[in-house]
Amino acid sequence: NYHFGMIQHIAETGQLPVQDMQHRTPWMQEGSQPPLYYLLSAPLAAVIPDALNVPYPLDRNPHAQIGIGLARINRNVFIHTRAESFPWRGVPLAVHLIRLLSVAFGAWTIFCIAQTAHFVLLNNTLALIAAAFVAFNPMFLFIHASINNDTLVTALSATALWLIMRLILSPPAQHRRREIVLLSVVLALSALSKLSGLTLYGIAGTALLIRLIKRQSTLRQTLVDGVIITIGFILSCTLCYVMAAQGLRRAAGEVGANQPRAWSIDIAVGLLIAAPVYWAFTKFLAISLPGLTS
Repeated sequence: NYHFGMIQHIAETGQLPVQDMQHRTPWMQEGSQPPLYYLLSAPLAAVIPDALNVPYPLDRNPHAQIGIGLARINRNVFIHTRAESFPWRGVPLAVHLIRLLSVAFGAWTIFCIAQTAHFVLLNNTLALIAAAFVAFNPMFLFIHASINNDTLVTALSATALWLIMRLILSPPAQHRRREIVLLSVVLALSALSKLSGLTLYGIAGTALLIRLIKRQSTLRQTLVDGVIITIGFILSCTLCYVMAAQGLRRAAGEVGANQPRAWSIDIAVGLLIAAPVYWAFTKFLAISLPGLTS
């Protein structure tokens, strides 16, 4: 599992991997994903004895029919053996703990969906139906029982949509700056989880425009809210840039990579160029940057 390979590397080294297109790595393309899910999962792997610096104890199934929904045989990526039998130890134990983290993200997603549906429809039964519709979706259950950064970006997306609907439907008198700040934080975390989290910024911007058109917010309030959300976006991009730059410095053996001066330079450069570079490279040029793109 490339996701687990990424987690192992971060837990062992404390930094993002450097992508090398000439060699096969344990994390492969996942090394170019925004890193929040892996950063949250790494401590779980780090505390388990014998969970680091060892390959996943399962062999890949050479006949696996991955991506074929109607497949009736060879549906598993790995050939499962007694190495992962209970009681779990080492890598299997770390894998199960991280899978439980994914389950927790899934539970939060269902909660947010129920809250959003109740807020919009004002009906407990319909809110329950909406939550059950997602909760019993086979692919939702499959993904949220695995190690996958989709679980975190889904949970944060559901949280953001809940906040956005509250923003649109709440009376003008209930406008609270702290809710905008909270939305900005959630959007930033979404962008740090997976590139698809960036699409939420378009939805949030549309929500601010709707409030302005409906005269639920003044032009000044709308501009201030937009600035708050933009600051969260720039800071999330800057954080990705700094982590990637620091990883490259250390991989190259640069003297003083961890000194305040190097950190200051990386942060300053990140604040100046991270947001436009992040957007241009991923959206228009399709170039992968270490730790920045998916």
